[in-house]
Amino acid sequence: MPVTTRFTASGFTITKSLGTNILLSALVLAAVASTCFTPKAWALFEDDDARKAILDLRKSLAATQSATAELQNQLEKLKTDNAQLRGRVEMMEKQAEELLAKQKTYYQDLDSRLSHLEPRTVEVEGITGSVQPGEKILYDEALKAFQASKLKIADADFSNFLRKYPTSPYLPLALFWLGNTKYALKDYSGAITQLQAFVKRFPKHPRVPAALLTIANCQLESGNKTAARKTFNEIINDYPDSEALDSTTLLALAKQLGYAPYALSVSYGQKHSSEINAAKQIAAEIGVVRHEVIDIDLTRFGGSALTDHNLIVPTTPGLANEIPITYVPARNTILLSLALGWAEALGGLDIFYGANSVDYSGYPDCRPEYVKSFEVMANLATKAGVESHAQETRFRVHAPIIDLTKAEIIRLGLTLGIDYAKTVSCYQANSAGEACGVCESCRLRKIGFAQAEVADPTRYWL
Repeated sequence: MPVTTRFTASGFTITKSLGTNILLSALVLAAVASTCFTPKAWALFEDDDARKAILDLRKSLAATQSATAELQNQLEKLKTDNAQLRGRVEMMEKQAEELLAKQKTYYQDLDSRLSHLEPRTVEVEGITGSVQPGEKILYDEALKAFQASKLKIADADFSNFLRKYPTSPYLPLALFWLGNTKYALKDYSGAITQLQAFVKRFPKHPRVPAALLTIANCQLESGNKTAARKTFNEIINDYPDSEALDSTTLLALAKQLGYAPYALSVSYGQKHSSEINAAKQIAAEIGVVRHEVIDIDLTRFGGSALTDHNLIVPTTPGLANEIPITYVPARNTILLSLALGWAEALGGLDIFYGANSVDYSGYPDCRPEYVKSFEVMANLATKAGVESHAQETRFRVHAPIIDLTKAEIIRLGLTLGIDYAKTVSCYQANSAGEACGVCESCRLRKIGFAQAEVADPTRYWL
């Protein structure tokens, strides 16, 4: 049993319990310490047991404080370990998701490859035949290389395909795309050889008109204008209803050659906006990837009847070898430079330019030598051109109708179902897009329709 002894000192009562634990109030101790004790009371603090109990209590408190501090440290460490563990768990969950995605892709690829392990009969654009294991894979890899402008790889892959699978139902397409690959590489002779072989072996194939069109452009690029005209006439006469020939707009030509066309129109301060509105409509109908219209105020420079309201657009032909006042100083160089900048930003390499140097007003920036010079400049003045180490990664400027007459361009366009009523050529068209009929551009347009022996659908306001 515990023993309780009472001591009284100046009104305070202190209770000492002898047993396993001794509890002393700090407040009471403080009060006792501040009291003048009688000798009898003071004897309490000379008691060895009391002193020992106090020392033991102090030790116990110190041990408790040390243990508490240690527990606090362990708690903080546990928190840190928990945070690190949570981070590892999140990382592992993310890795697991990535692994599942890769696994799914792997299985899809495996399924695709397994589907080609057994020979099977397929129909490819009207050609039916048996496809051997790996055949479609090789063809697809070659086509992807061409679409990614990896032209040398595409050239090698298509050539390899033709050697390995000479009876494949994909053979016509391999010949067709090999010819277009060589055209893009500027191997015009090689392109003509492959495409002529395609036309000869598969004369009923739906891509024959497109192949002939590329052949004609190769002939133009090679300087063989007579052969090019003959090929164009063959297209017009033999394939009058072919949608594949939608190329006089240049946008359709680019699409036919496997390009994804981006169209650029420039409002440079010309005296009307009708041609910009027409360009928007045509771009939407053809289906370009993107159509940009840029505003540049060339009226600040003047120097042309097309941009200076103080100058009158002439209505009579100028003197021979005289550049007319409708020439806008360096206009086409400015416009082509904008196209070049956009092409470099897009990672594109091919610029299509609708210049014509046959029935034209004598503008110096519509001549073949100008086009060739601009292409040289494009590869000298750009990061992409300077860093290019191969012909296939250099900029190319195409001007496929530069050597055709207006009549030939119109006849070719009509075979495509082009609605020339939607186009605007006039230098001073009104807000409704109606042409004046008397300016130099209208005069050349009228002559073109007359020589093509077709009705002129142009809407005139004069």
